[in-house]
Amino acid sequence: MSRYLAFISYRHHDRDQRISALLRRGLEGCRLPENTPLPKKRRVFRDTDELPTSADLGEDISSALRESEWLIALCSPEYVESKWCMREIRLFVEAGKKDRILPVLVSGDPETSIPPEIRDLPAAGDLRGVPGRSLRHAADPVVFSLLAKMAGT
Repeated sequence: MSRYLAFISYRHHDRDQRISALLRRGLEGCRLPENTPLPKKRRVFRDTDELPTSADLGEDISSALRESEWLIALCSPEYVESKWCMREIRLFVEAGKKDRILPVLVSGDPETSIPPEIRDLPAAGDLRGVPGRSLRHAADPVVFSLLAKMAGT
């Protein structure tokens, strides 16, 4: 059993940080039916919350990726430009877990926001165009979609 159900990969921009926090709270706190194959207690890795002050953040991130069942990528044009975010995608793909990457569009279009390595995967959610004050409500259906995909339904 993995340490984390999911690893949230995102850029450290205000909007993406807010979305990642909402998704983490929703994924960990959502009550699921008894017959769901997902664990009742779910832990989601979000670096801002999980990483201690460390001399080797690269190894801490790599370890968390290895110990995660799924990767949720908050995709935007800025995401594709991030060396760290692309490294996270690459490590997950190299681990043979490409089919466990769940892209969520947060801005831009699929061609400019989803990394080429995973562009063939369907988007698991779309939060583009949602005003900041509405993000909390808009994140709920994305959480349900992510959990459904993780549960295989």
